[in-house]
Amino acid sequence: MTSFGKSQPSGRRAAPRTDALLTVELSNSEGKRSAVLCDISRTGGRLSGLDCVALGDEFQFKAGNVRAAGVVIWVEADECAIEFVTPIAVAEVSRIRSLAHFISGVSKDRDKRS
Repeated sequence: MTSFGKSQPSGRRAAPRTDALLTVELSNSEGKRSAVLCDISRTGGRLSGLDCVALGDEFQFKAGNVRAAGVVIWVEADECAIEFVTPIAVAEVSRIRSLAHFISGVSKDRDKRS
């Protein structure tokens, strides 16, 4: 799996990332599209399953009841990173992570019953 960004690790991050596999919505003047959120921090997130996005594209990011304006800051194949215009709260990162873990748990329970 590719890493978020291109720089080498160099110590503590100002906004640590957390894994959060979750389908999210991106919208702009061209419409809405879904993507898979791979990880998130207060300052942005790494998304997969997107095509036809370009550096500088602006989107409204929505995950659960968390919304943030963002800009695409890198693109590689069907992955990209979006940087939030205004960082989201730590509580919002936790809420997204909890939602992702809940949905993952429900999916695993459903698979076990099948």
